Amino acid sequence: MKLSEHPCFSEAAHARFGRLHIPCAPRCNFDCAFCGRGMDDGATRLPGRAMQIVCPDEAVDYVRKRLAYHPEVRVLGVAGPGEPLYNPETFEVLALLKQSFPDLGLCLGTNGFLLPENAARLRSLGVETLTVTVNALKPETGAQLNDHILDERGNRLTGIEAAQESIARQLRGIELSAREGMTVKVNTVLVPGLNDGELRGIACAVHERGAAIMNVMPLKPAGRLFGWPSPSAEALRSVRDELSTILPQFRRCAQCRADACGLIGEGEAGGCVK
Repeated sequence: MKLSEHPCFSEAAHARFGRLHIPCAPRCNFDCAFCGRGMDDGATRLPGRAMQIVCPDEAVDYVRKRLAYHPEVRVLGVAGPGEPLYNPETFEVLALLKQSFPDLGLCLGTNGFLLPENAARLRSLGVETLTVTVNALKPETGAQLNDHILDERGNRLTGIEAAQESIARQLRGIELSAREGMTVKVNTVLVPGLNDGELRGIACAVHERGAAIMNVMPLKPAGRLFGWPSPSAEALRSVRDELSTILPQFRRCAQCRADACGLIGEGEAGGCVK
């Protein structure tokens, strides 16, 4: 895949090429305060939602049906509606996609907690581009944004301990993924009054570890932060301008659903095929 054809990494590709997210990862190991993930009927615009879960044995047919309507798709991705690396089905689906659609790029979105032990495996499965969400650099902020974490054995981590572990693993995962040759984008949700003082530090930390691009997204209030103020367009633009001196900034993110299909801004509710 040419990076110039990935609409979530290249602004030039944004209106020309499409992406298809396969919602095969229902379970999540994070409890984010603003979480909009989960299932719905397609009416909501909250990021990360999906109308259905696609099992591995359904994945190839699911993709083929949508590609028939959307030949502009260049990238197949897994971004939820839970945490892809916390769902074994993700790896099954990636293997099937690599075999069945070798001409299309593979992409994955993750919270990064399980990335250190999976970076090499993702690359071996053909993943070329990776988006890692990093919302805090200080453990105190991380603890406010994420109530608890489940590790790979199902153990529950909370508070400062969970945040410290999460931040360390996210940064290590970015470093290892970049070394594996994947192009890494870092997503950061700008939450006014909580993490807005840390974005420069996040940009510096992920840049040092090999991230190629950053995407600062405005909070869409949901979950425990329902009713929390979103950043103004001017505040968002100012932050992006400042951080662009550290790392290239992606400015056209639509904060997609986990079942997004086609050109960005189109086919956002589960796909285009009745």
